[in-house]
Amino acid sequence: MMRRNLLASIILLLIGSLAYAQVTTNVLLRVLRFQSGKSGTAFTVEVDGQQYLITARHNLAKPEANVDIKLFLDGAWRSFKARTVYPGNDSVDIVALDVGQKVTADYPLELTSQDIMIGQQVFFIGYPWGLGSRGGLPGGIAEIPFVKSGVLSAIDSRQADSVIFYVDGDNNPGFSGGPVVYRHSKSGAYRVAAVVRGYQNEAFPVLKEKDLKNPDAKAYEDLYARGNSGIVVAYSIKHIVDAIQKDAIHRKR
Repeated sequence: MMRRNLLASIILLLIGSLAYAQVTTNVLLRVLRFQSGKSGTAFTVEVDGQQYLITARHNLAKPEANVDIKLFLDGAWRSFKARTVYPGNDSVDIVALDVGQKVTADYPLELTSQDIMIGQQVFFIGYPWGLGSRGGLPGGIAEIPFVKSGVLSAIDSRQADSVIFYVDGDNNPGFSGGPVVYRHSKSGAYRVAAVVRGYQNEAFPVLKEKDLKNPDAKAYEDLYARGNSGIVVAYSIKHIVDAIQKDAIHRKR
């Protein structure tokens, strides 16, 4: 852990001059490749002084109280036993994982969507298909995740226990569990507003070649392909922060 903190300090000094570092290092160095039931993305946060991993609930093989996970750290996969914390609403696709130790540096990172605005640029960060920046990174860092951006298009807050953020952006498999971050206009700091679930599916008709240019052509034998609509779906980070704090109170009793 001391080595990783030292490397993080070095990268803080050097990475600002690199073209791919618009999103600040306190975000990038927290985002990790993740494996459990599925491959995806996870990132670290601190709640009341304790570090947790956050990922999408569907990345786990089963929604159990204790799970086996793997994280890609310092250029290699490492295995951990993790205790899970889930939001009260099962439809919220987020889980917090307590592995009993810090796995990344803990530079300040706020978990809030306060002052976020519809139409604002946001960034979603992760490892699509396990890909990321590798090789030639300062300080011996093994890899840095993809950074993709979009526009916060809508927020559905009709259900207080299931607030959904919709982002106009081209999401890919592997981003699930990654953070959606935005630049706070007053402080200039990047904040985590939400956790990526995936993308909204869209049905595309399967057409015969002769019908490709006909906008009124019907699907061939009622066949459709499932496509990416370009709408990223994410759940508010507040749900898992509330769950972690509630869990901590329960465990102290």
